[in-house]
Amino acid sequence: MTFIRRFLLIMLVLFLLLSNLPAIAAEEVVVVLDPGHGGKDNGSFGVLNGITYTEKQLNDIITSHLYDSLGNYEGIKVYLTRYDDSKPSLQTRSTMAGDLKADLMISLHMNALENAAYWGGTEILVHSGNYLPQAAKDTTSIANDILNRFTKHGLKNRGVKTRTIDGDDADFYLYPNGAYGDYYGIIRYATSMNVPAMIIEHGFMSNASDLAFLSKSENLKKLADETAAAVASHFGLAKGNGNKVTMKTQEDLTLGDIPTTLTVGDEIPSLTASGGSGSGQLRFESNDCEVIKIDGNKLIAVGPGNANITAVRGTDGEYQAKTSDNYIRIAVKEPYVPTPTPTATPTQAPTPTPISTPTQTQTTAIVPTQISTIVPTQTPSETNTQMPASASITSSPQATNKVSDGDSSADDFWTVILIIAGVFAAFIAISVVLLVKSNNKNRRKYYN
Repeated sequence: MTFIRRFLLIMLVLFLLLSNLPAIAAEEVVVVLDPGHGGKDNGSFGVLNGITYTEKQLNDIITSHLYDSLGNYEGIKVYLTRYDDSKPSLQTRSTMAGDLKADLMISLHMNALENAAYWGGTEILVHSGNYLPQAAKDTTSIANDILNRFTKHGLKNRGVKTRTIDGDDADFYLYPNGAYGDYYGIIRYATSMNVPAMIIEHGFMSNASDLAFLSKSENLKKLADETAAAVASHFGLAKGNGNKVTMKTQEDLTLGDIPTTLTVGDEIPSLTASGGSGSGQLRFESNDCEVIKIDGNKLIAVGPGNANITAVRGTDGEYQAKTSDNYIRIAVKEPYVPTPTPTATPTQAPTPTPISTPTQTQTTAIVPTQISTIVPTQTPSETNTQMPASASITSSPQATNKVSDGDSSADDFWTVILIIAGVFAAFIAISVVLLVKSNNKNRRKYYN
């Protein structure tokens, strides 16, 4: 009994001690921010009061503000897809988020629409949900919260939107489950890496009202703070000190030699590259998967056209992803199909002797041996063009007689003429005889 009491007392003390210890920190939420465009790609632009603002410039400013704002929440780790004025490919950016096992990727942009200055407002693009339904649900929830917060600052809410690839290109961008891929590359590649992603279009640089707001750094900070608050609310983060990670830049990376001309169906089984830094995975990319498809480190020519091939050393958490300093442009042609040459001259079939069709001026002779017996048959209608199965090519007696109708008609004509002439002659003769008799009678009457 004493033992049991001692055991319960020890358990009570341990419970009290453990309850007063600081809670073990949960795993940090990883967010990857992607400042859109970069390098020579300035994106859209807008002009206000004679000053030209580029999208890249505003993207960099709001990304910097959001990087700091998220860092003010405890339990978060924040990365950037680029820390300088470079331009990683869309696939590299999303793949980097996958390598970092990001819980959320946010790509920051500004909108524009040519010849439509009246068009303004902010919108957010998310997953279609046909492959990662939970990612679509989560990003839609966060996006709606962000847009509602933006309206407090006078920006029009244009809604949360999705778009998939369709038409002739759809088959080249299918997800593993056969569903159509998302139209926007950042989201499509992030989906393939199982990373929830969104694209925030903060406003239209082609709209004077939007640009007047977006051109001020303090306004961009307001939008960044609202975005950070929405993210923190979704993940249940409290104010505190977050972890803002600045990664190192890799050394130069060079893609190995590849033939610059291929034929559809050709394969290069092992692509190579040298250089780079860190232990990140080496990958290869094609800018047009309808021409060149990359499967691991194997290249496959799938269609005619031109495609650029690059190498990428992924991030290991210490070094940011690095794209090769060179690329190789490959021209893919259709396979050559030779024109078949006959091996022997084919024997020419004898030309059949044409059967002349008798005309109305021809007379077909009737051979006695062909008409030993004449069986009366019904004359076919002129509109009936179908030949009976038992019909013979030999002309029937009726057809022969019909051919000779032309000469018979000529003979009949002259016969009629002769008859008429005979009748006329007889008429004349009779008339003369009657006239003579009448004269004689008159003479006798006169003399009597």
